[in-house]
Amino acid sequence: MIPGAIEDRIGQELPIPSEEAAKIVSKLNEAKQHLMEQMKTFNKVLSANVLVENRSIKEKGAEQKIINDLVQAALNVENINAGEGLLAMCVLSIRQGLSLRDAGNRLAYKIKQLEQEVNELKKDQPSDKEKAKKELLERAKEAGLNVAFEDAND
Repeated sequence: MIPGAIEDRIGQELPIPSEEAAKIVSKLNEAKQHLMEQMKTFNKVLSANVLVENRSIKEKGAEQKIINDLVQAALNVENINAGEGLLAMCVLSIRQGLSLRDAGNRLAYKIKQLEQEVNELKKDQPSDKEKAKKELLERAKEAGLNVAFEDAND
């Protein structure tokens, strides 16, 4: 296919006047730039560390507006060049899915480490039975008694 041409319904190439082609390309580039700006804004929303329960109505409304603006920007690109806006949203979704997976993996790893630390601390701590024995031995010693426990049924 020659640059600056489109195919008609029967596959013949129809030239597009260069002025019109330049306008379309310019409009497409502007729409793509706007879409990129909306994606950056959307990524900022995703990086917010506030629980949904703690967000104000105003914050929730602003978040919804950002989503609406992102979708509209993708539709604008889609209307100029069919498939490109949809593809951009698909790529964004895939990247966000991978980011969520990575964040989940980091959290799971940290939880596993904390569980191991807690288990190690539990091993180092004497059990309630051992604490009771120690207290009893100390009281007996203070009272001047010589007491010993058999370890057979600990």
